Amino acid sequence: MAQLPHDGREYFHWPVDGLPADGVTLEVFLAGSWHPLTIASDRKSVGLLLQGPDVDVTDPSAVTVPTDQSRIRIRAVDNPEVVVRGGGDIRLTK
Repeated sequence: MAQLPHDGREYFHWPVDGLPADGVTLEVFLAGSWHPLTIASDRKSVGLLLQGPDVDVTDPSAVTVPTDQSRIRIRAVDNPEVVVRGGGDIRLTK
């Protein structure tokens, strides 16, 4: 289980296998919306900057993890398919 301090900000990444050469969009569901993930140059992982709800200075490129969310979902959109999988759990720590 990934952990993120309530007042912290951290780049999280998830390993992926078998990404198509192009045309696929990967997104994570957090805070009630889908957010695009950055695909690493080696195409073996995807990532996103996350921040806790009590961070002092917010970063516009980061997604705030709400206190009531612990399950992460990731989806791949490659027309016509939309595949949704579990991305694990995240726990906010004090």
